[in-house]
Amino acid sequence: MIRLPRAFLSHSSTDKELVGEVAKSLGRAAVVYDAFEFNVGDEFRDAILAGLSKSDIFVLFASRRALQRDWVKFEILTAKEALTRQALSRVLTFIIDPDLDLGSIPEWMKSTLIVRQEHAGLIAVEIRRIIGQRLKDALPSYFVGRRNEIEQALELISGFTDPDQRPPLLVYGLKGIGRRSLVQAIARDNLSYATNVHIALKAGDLLPETFIRLSDALSPGGVKNFADLLAEQEAKAQEVLLADIVHLIKVACASGTLPVLVDDGALAQQNGVLRPEFEALYRAVEADREADAMIVAGRRLYGSGGASLPALRVPELDQSST
Repeated sequence: MIRLPRAFLSHSSTDKELVGEVAKSLGRAAVVYDAFEFNVGDEFRDAILAGLSKSDIFVLFASRRALQRDWVKFEILTAKEALTRQALSRVLTFIIDPDLDLGSIPEWMKSTLIVRQEHAGLIAVEIRRIIGQRLKDALPSYFVGRRNEIEQALELISGFTDPDQRPPLLVYGLKGIGRRSLVQAIARDNLSYATNVHIALKAGDLLPETFIRLSDALSPGGVKNFADLLAEQEAKAQEVLLADIVHLIKVACASGTLPVLVDDGALAQQNGVLRPEFEALYRAVEADREADAMIVAGRRLYGSGGASLPALRVPELDQSST
């Protein structure tokens, strides 16, 4: 599995509002950020080392308070060591404190890229530019002579790093050839989701059933009376039901779990085009920066009018490859 270039965001908790906006703009595929990565109960030192080991770029959000923090000092020292042994490729510093002068930056970092910038959107643009360059540099070594895989990987990356368009990725192919394993690897290695939750949607299921199956997957045994709950959901306006489903998806994501919709005839019409209610759900997830999801299906699915959706085909392989 390819590990895509990611940026480790080193910062003080006092600067978390700005850094959180940068992280949300870039998305999980692009960053290693404590709110995405670190779990309650983790040893902080071990979590930092694990995060840096997944990173290609070190980004320091420099403020007076950040440079006084012991954990930020530890991250800076560890990044220096990683850069020396070429475990990191780039180091960037954004001075986000107008009262911090350049002399306060660690001496070794003064030869790296330093930018005075206090706007989260502009910081995200610069980090995204560096990640894009690193991706171009890295792809040839990953995919020599495999044009289709290059194109699919680029499509995947663009889908999860564009702040205004993060569509759910469709992974499709025959059952039993590694679709779910691929989703799990992508979620773990590139999106920092520790676990997945699979929501099986069968022919005839609509949004009310989707809400119930997702609720039950997140809280097994919580659905006591399916018929009553179904009637309750069917009485809701579609926009309300969509908002409720997206909320559940966000709850799962916030806990480090990626929701995966497993299609068994529910999502699309015979021609492979998403049913209108499921396209509305797809677009609602796409538009919400805090919601991620993937779809596993047996065939390629399309948006209305046959519009292409970001998709990765899993070909048949021998058993040792899956």
